[in-house]
Order: sequence, then structure tokens, then C-alpha cells
Amino acid sequence: MVDLRNIQMLPDNAQFEIHESDRKFAESLMRDIIERCPKRSPGSRDEFRAQILLRRQLERFGGKPSMRRFCFSDSLYLTLGVHFALATFASIAYLVQPIVAALLHAFVAISYWGDSNRHFYLLRRLLPKVRSRNLLVTYPAAERIRRRIVITAHADAAPTGWMFRQWGLTPVDKTRRLGRPLLVALIGLIFTAIVDLVAATNLKVWFGVEILYLCITLYFSILATLNLQTWWGKQTVPGANDNLSGCVALPILAKRLRQRLDRDVELIVIVTGCEETGTGGAYELAKELRHEWNRENTDVIVLDCIGKGELCLFQEGEIIPWRIPERLKATAIEVAGEMTTSGNVRVFRLPAGSTDAIAFLAHGFAAIGIGRIDFHLKTPHNYHLPSDIPDNIDFVQLINTLDYVERLALRLGCDSTRV
Repeated sequence: MVDLRNIQMLPDNAQFEIHESDRKFAESLMRDIIERCPKRSPGSRDEFRAQILLRRQLERFGGKPSMRRFCFSDSLYLTLGVHFALATFASIAYLVQPIVAALLHAFVAISYWGDSNRHFYLLRRLLPKVRSRNLLVTYPAAERIRRRIVITAHADAAPTGWMFRQWGLTPVDKTRRLGRPLLVALIGLIFTAIVDLVAATNLKVWFGVEILYLCITLYFSILATLNLQTWWGKQTVPGANDNLSGCVALPILAKRLRQRLDRDVELIVIVTGCEETGTGGAYELAKELRHEWNRENTDVIVLDCIGKGELCLFQEGEIIPWRIPERLKATAIEVAGEMTTSGNVRVFRLPAGSTDAIAFLAHGFAAIGIGRIDFHLKTPHNYHLPSDIPDNIDFVQLINTLDYVERLALRLGCDSTRV
């Protein structure tokens, strides 16, 4: 049994000596991947090359690798852009055929609701797909499996575009003024569908309602333009924080955990593809694994943007929040309280987007996303920006995060009947 009391985490002010060899390894590997695989767009050759480089590192510690192929839509931003372009067209159709407008607005609302929550896909199924892979590296249990600990990070890098740039308004101003922009859009879709139905029955629509309808239509058109520009521009950022910070953590955690977990605990490290298309790799993988793994004894830890900022547990759900599984949440908060002098880990509800954790949650797995947030900006540092480079990573904080995740994995894997 691992003595958890002997595992310590360095505070973020780092007055104690850090794990220098791990820090150097993480920085060297990150720079190597960016140099060799600079354009890691979802499904690209560079995404695959990055997975191969990570596989070589993970194999060094006795892991058994396997690749699982899948197909998924090639762009989240094309998906969003088409949704809101169709919503804009529906509003134009209101002028001549309100019932057609109502049906289109309702279809877009239902399609986006299912897409955002990973419950089902409608409009996305009609869009172009890309082939990609998920890398799984298994460190088998020496005895019959009592618990399975899964740690994941995605290899692909994010696109950038107008919506991520700081023209006058900072990201925090944009976020605060719109609140949850895609929730606002969904409410707008429902509102416009209701107005369409009222007009279709030849009832009078008040002038003030029509002005609001026009404003919402303008909002749809702005969302469509911003998302389609990001898709059309096809500019990929270096992706040091999002998410090579999580990827380079995986070999270090495998090295630390493979000898420290109980003999009846299986460790699986996953490098997913197509996360930036809407958690495509994790979605397809979780759909497969729900028939292969016992979900009752499996815990999934997702690492995303752990390179700088305040340590957070991510709450998924840009429309309706997903509950973080209580056992995972309680354990994560308890471990953080034991290991840091800078305060407890915070829960951060993602205002838009998601991590791979949502895909596992949608398929019945206990999953939790861990990352770091700049609470002034309300985003990860250098989010979807060309400045997301290794020089802007705080490798001390990255190693602190590894210490935390290591202890969390050991706590989740420990047999409470033998403590």
C-alpha cells in the first residue's frame, strides 16, 4: 500500500527545490514536438506524429500501446458556423414563410442542444469528416483489476481567428458582456421559433418583439461569421498550453505511477485526437469503451491547459452544467487541501467549449477535467492565440500540477479497506 503521507506538492511560489529533471524533460519534449509537429490540426499528419513521439516515451516505462482509428467532423467552427448561418437564413425566411422559419429555428436549436451536451448529433453528421486516431497505452495490473485509473490529454492544437483576438475588448470584457454566448444563442433560437409560430397563426407580433427578433438575428449572423472565419482561415496555434502541457505530463505521470499504484490497479494513459473538433476522439473512444470497461471501477482524469494559472477543476456544460461526480470532486478538493499552501483548488465552469471529460461523462464514466485558469481573463493563458508557445509556460506550475495529479491518482486507486 502506498503511503500517501510521503507524497508532497511544492507550493506555486516554489521556495523549495522542484523536480528539476522532470521540468527539463517536460520543456524539452514540448519544444521537440512543436519543432517536429508545428501544425497539429485535428486529423493531420502532425497530430499523428505527435502521438508517435509520445508513444515512444510512454513505452519506455513498460506500457503496451494501441491505436484506435475513428472518423469525426473536421471542425467545431464549421459546425457552429453552419448552425448559426442556418438560423440567420431561417430569420430571413420569416418574412415570407413563418412556418418554415419556425421549423428551421427549432431544428437548429435541437441540433445544437444535442451537439453541445454530446447526447446526439444531427447537423454535424452532414458535414465533412476527418480520419484520426486515439493512442492508448496500458500499464496492466499485476492482479485482478479492482480499479482502473485513466489519464488523458489531447495532441491536436487549436485554431485561431478573429473571435480570439484582442481588438479593443479583452477576452474578459467579451466574456462578461455576453455571459455564456452559446446559451444566449440557444435562448435566442427558442425565442425566434416562438415568434415564428405566432406569425404563422396570423396573430399580431408587437413592434418591440420584432426589433428584438432583428437583434437576435444579427447576433446569429455575427456568430456564424466569426466561426466560419475561424474555420476558413485554417490557422493553427503552437498549442504549448493547449494542450502539449497535458501531453508532456503523461510520460512523467506514467513513470511515477506505474510502480506506486496498488498491484490490482490498472493505469491507462490516453492521447486523444480531434479534441478541437468538439472532443471527437474522446467521444468516439468513450462510445467504444463503455462496452469494454466496467464504468463502476473506472476513473478518468483529463489534463487540459495545465501550463499556467490557478489550479481548477473544470465543470463541463456551456448550456446546462454537468455535475462533477461527487466522489471525484470530494477527493480532488481533499487532496488539494493537503498539498498546497496557496489555497484550495477552485471549480471553474467553462463558459464555452469543453474538455474531453464531457465525452466520458456523456457515456456514463466518472470523469474530471483539471487545468489552470487566469481568473482575470476567465480563460487559460494564451487561449487559441499564436502566443501559446513554450516561452509562456510556467514549468514550475506544470510540475506542481503533476504532483497534484499523481497524488489524486494514488488516492483514487487506493483500497480503502487496507488503509
